[in-house]
Amino acid sequence: MLAHYLESLDGIRADIDKALEAKDFDQLAAIDDQVKALVRALSDDKVISSEDKSLVLSRLNEVYDVLLKALARFKNEVTQQVANMHQNKKGIKAYRQ
Repeated sequence: MLAHYLESLDGIRADIDKALEAKDFDQLAAIDDQVKALVRALSDDKVISSEDKSLVLSRLNEVYDVLLKALARFKNEVTQQVANMHQNKKGIKAYRQ
């Protein structure tokens, strides 16, 4: 049973990587729904041990850490692009005057 959850996490991680590369935020929302379903199933699973549940949740936490770091980098990129656009707008405005 543990292998099933770990394989699911590996698939989720691969899907997250693809969605981040494509900057597909709708896909990231869909993946979040998959994660919620996985956590519900794990919570309801009476066969898997508490230690194995902890392992799966720990791996899930690692996946989310990677996701959050990637989103922070993307936010910084967008912030920089917006700042550059404002700077260019000021330059054009000054040139026209």
